[in-house]
Amino acid sequence: MPFGLCNYLATFQRCMLSIFSDMTRKYMEIFADDFSILVNHLMNVDRAKIDIISKMKPPNSIKQIRSFLGHVGYYRKFIQDFSKFSKPLTMLLSKDVPFNFDEKCFESFSEIKRLLIEAPILQALDWSFPLEIMCDALNYVVGPF
Repeated sequence: MPFGLCNYLATFQRCMLSIFSDMTRKYMEIFADDFSILVNHLMNVDRAKIDIISKMKPPNSIKQIRSFLGHVGYYRKFIQDFSKFSKPLTMLLSKDVPFNFDEKCFESFSEIKRLLIEAPILQALDWSFPLEIMCDALNYVVGPF
């Protein structure tokens, strides 16, 4: 948005509404910079890719570990605590460390595969558990600034 535009949020919303006009009010809602999409209209999972990941054999060389971590590196932003799960594998990439694919490495590899294959399940909020709300507002202001 150009600098100095005093109503940039409304302008941005109008732009988004015009871009996604064929989807809004059917299965998508846009409010300012927030998008809500009905879950059944999200992209479908490619079953062939899931099968390839599930049949993947554990790496048996440093080159294969680099390849595996390189391929799953894109998805690290979708896996909470990815670095914790991948630590045993990344430690094998350290300089002057002998290649020893032990049980910890195998568990790490298996857990990353499992996290890539299984999709998280959305469910209704259980009010008996504590609730934490995260937002992108500053401590002293909420809204456009």
